[in-house]
Amino acid sequence: MLRYSYIVLATVLFLSPVFLITPAAGQSATGQADTAAGQYSKQELKSYAEASLDVDRINEAYVKQLSQTEGAVAKEKLRQVAMDQMIKAINKSDISLEKYNKITVQSGDNSTLANQINQLKQKLQ
Repeated sequence: MLRYSYIVLATVLFLSPVFLITPAAGQSATGQADTAAGQYSKQELKSYAEASLDVDRINEAYVKQLSQTEGAVAKEKLRQVAMDQMIKAINKSDISLEKYNKITVQSGDNSTLANQINQLKQKLQ
């Protein structure tokens, strides 16, 4: 499905493609990072943290299964099952898949945003 092409899920190393994000001409990476840290509400970040915890749990379970699976076709099927489970987990949260991916990318480049998310995740565990 088309929706799979939009999924970043950077926290899921065995599933996610690598995207290179570079600042637009005339903008500094720091300026973008500062903007990203303040553009999300506390509720959006909480919803992201909740979904991220679910995705982390799913990822952990499937990484073990994937390491024990032989054959490219079987591994790809397992990746699809894991991806479907992650999408369902995100869709159950109060955050869109698009926003989840956007925050995932931005938190990789923005330590302030990443710290806010990690603090929320620790509180939720």
